[in-house]
Amino acid sequence: MYFSGKYFYKNVTFVASTPGQYLICASALDTGELNYGLYCYTVVVGISAPVINQSSFLPTGNVYINPSIPVSFSFSFNMVIKRPSKPGGIHLFDASTNLTVATLNSTNITNVFIKNNTITFNFGTVLQLYKTYYITIDPGKF
Repeated sequence: MYFSGKYFYKNVTFVASTPGQYLICASALDTGELNYGLYCYTVVVGISAPVINQSSFLPTGNVYINPSIPVSFSFSFNMVIKRPSKPGGIHLFDASTNLTVATLNSTNITNVFIKNNTITFNFGTVLQLYKTYYITIDPGKF
């Protein structure tokens, strides 16, 4: 056990025997041996980042919309993905100006749906006819 001047801490080394996702949890005991909180982290070992299936982009091409009806977008990946515990952004940009039109929080369960290896989301009714858009997802958020 070490003391930093403000916090006590313990270094831990974890060695995985096989590739996969591991849940590592730790908690502290105070001087009265009462639990002071549980912290859990997912550690990914030997697994590459998910790759988007390029043919899975929906919608693709020209989308003719009624501006009052939201359009949903869907991306599939080569592996099962999980909703992140920390928020990240899914950003919609106007391709002609590179300005952000809308941002969704990846933890938003109302507009961001995750099932197995697919993310489906919608930005509401912000799309305009005859405009071109592009979407980015913050790295490491799924």
